[in-house]
Amino acid sequence: MGVNGTQNRGGGLLTKRQEQVMITGYFEPNGSSDPTVIKIPGVSTVVHSATGKWTVTLDDSYYEVISVVPSLQLHTLADVKLMMSDTSDVAKSTVASFTILAYTNNNSGSYEAPAACDIANVTGHAGNRIHLTMILARRST
Repeated sequence: MGVNGTQNRGGGLLTKRQEQVMITGYFEPNGSSDPTVIKIPGVSTVVHSATGKWTVTLDDSYYEVISVVPSLQLHTLADVKLMMSDTSDVAKSTVASFTILAYTNNNSGSYEAPAACDIANVTGHAGNRIHLTMILARRST
């Protein structure tokens, strides 16, 4: 389990009075509209908030958002990168949210000034999906 960690009854890792929970899943982007397919347990909403920007809101409160790793599945090849940003201030009684951003190459050979991009709605197993792996922490009692 790692240094200073023990397994709790719920399957999460306990470290220094903090339970770490891992949540994985995906949503299907829908162009410039909100996603209609969200398959991420523990997420209440995913909202398209601007070009290439989705705000993800969790359905429970957490002490800390430790890590969010977004990955991209595309129907056709494209030069798109994802990143997580704008984590809300998290408190034990506050529902956390964060933002996923999608960028394309700026055609200068670098990602220093990327352009935001929306990802089209292509559904199904071979469609466009944004996968998320999240590690969150709760205070143990």
